[in-house]
Amino acid sequence: MAKKLDKDNLVPMPWRDFVVGFQLATHALDDSNLEDLPPANPTDPQSRRLRAQQEAIRRDPFMRVLIAVQEHFGQRYRYLSSFVHRFWALVQLTERGHLARWLLTAEGGTSQRGYHPAVLLAAAEVRLTKKAKFPVDRFLARVAEIVAEEGPSE
Repeated sequence: MAKKLDKDNLVPMPWRDFVVGFQLATHALDDSNLEDLPPANPTDPQSRRLRAQQEAIRRDPFMRVLIAVQEHFGQRYRYLSSFVHRFWALVQLTERGHLARWLLTAEGGTSQRGYHPAVLLAAAEVRLTKKAKFPVDRFLARVAEIVAEEGPSE
């Protein structure tokens, strides 16, 4: 059973911050390259430990996202936990096919290019459940409201 999270970590956040964090997070997910890590000194145990820690971080998508967002906003950023929960909740909605209508595709329609801007705005403001998930119906309704308020996109 998933544990309940502190509701202070699930609060809505400024949409501009979510968009910036989203860009950082998606870039971090795309960049797991271990080639640019400094080589470990085989005679220095601390160097080998540091290299192993860096490799572990690069292999862990959650840590890559967290570190990228922390580096930009700072460790004391008020919405850091909220962003991380919102980002992964959005990923989960996408993986389960709930956002297919709102995905933008690259030329030719073969790969995902991004989300309709209304999705990112909704992700910043829709309340998460106590288990850090977006309620699907509420989320999709908010996306539709935002699209209706903004008018057709070009």
